[in-house]
Amino acid sequence: YSPVGRSFYSPDLGRRQPLGEGLESWRGFYQSIRPTQMGLSLNI
Repeated sequence: YSPVGRSFYSPDLGRRQPLGEGLESWRGFYQSIRPTQMGLSLNI
């Protein structure tokens, strides 16, 4: 995995897609903890 901030990207999650002009899209996921009325919630 390649971490970038709170996001994680991996070539195992799918192929990189060329967007043109040297840009690529990678599949990955983002995580955060959010306050809710019921307490904290982990958002993945």
